[in-house]
Amino acid sequence: MNERLNDFFKKQSLNGKIGHAYLIANTSIKNIYDDLNLILSKYIFDDRIDLIENQDVFFLKPENEIIKKNQILELKSFLTSTSQISGKKVYIIDHVEVLNASSANSLLKILEEPEKNIFAFLITSNIDGVLKTIKSRCQIVFLSTEEKKLLNCENDDIYNEALQLVELIEIHKISYFPYAYQLIHKKGDKNHIKNLLENLMKIYNEILKIKFFGLNDDYLNSKLKNVSMLMNEPDIVKRLIVVNNFLIDVNYNLNSSLFCDKFLIELGGMK
Repeated sequence: MNERLNDFFKKQSLNGKIGHAYLIANTSIKNIYDDLNLILSKYIFDDRIDLIENQDVFFLKPENEIIKKNQILELKSFLTSTSQISGKKVYIIDHVEVLNASSANSLLKILEEPEKNIFAFLITSNIDGVLKTIKSRCQIVFLSTEEKKLLNCENDDIYNEALQLVELIEIHKISYFPYAYQLIHKKGDKNHIKNLLENLMKIYNEILKIKFFGLNDDYLNSKLKNVSMLMNEPDIVKRLIVVNNFLIDVNYNLNSSLFCDKFLIELGGMK
């Protein structure tokens, strides 16, 4: 059972904030099928019908590693038909990152005009490959793929550097840049920068977990807990998206110094 996923929707339900579209990152349908079955049964349909047997659930998976426009057209036809059971409809798209251009545009039209009692669950194992326009129309749920032992990194120099960078941005706000510039002392080393970005992903994912679920696990770094108090959920998600985008670009960028400057500016929201 994925406690993060279940706790997220439990909190959404208690706050009366079940949304119309969710992007669940770092997983696939086979890894969260049982959890999704439980969530939809409890918070959407109010029954225990299995997803496969529920006629108000539409599954969409890639064909030959691509999601094509004709599949989205089949989805639209399903959404315009009459609900068979509950008056509500759910569509689940696995590996949403492999939409082609035409299918992505068709899906965007559906997401841009959400209808009452229709709920979308988009699932991806590679959030970097998901279009920004689709991300912007969904609530994003990041599922950690890391083991706890990897999160207790207090003796890791790069992890500490990443955590200090997060602290600088949140504590100093708009005046963080000169401090951050001095902190990243190996700007010419692309491997160092990539490791820093990967550690920032771990840190922001854990901060998001703390904010959403109020976790106070012993294995979490005490500084991590403190900095989480300075952030809100939308800002954390924005930081995660910035770090994800730069993780893609770091392998192709030739000027490490300029790359690092741009990253610091965007991470702090100064652009």
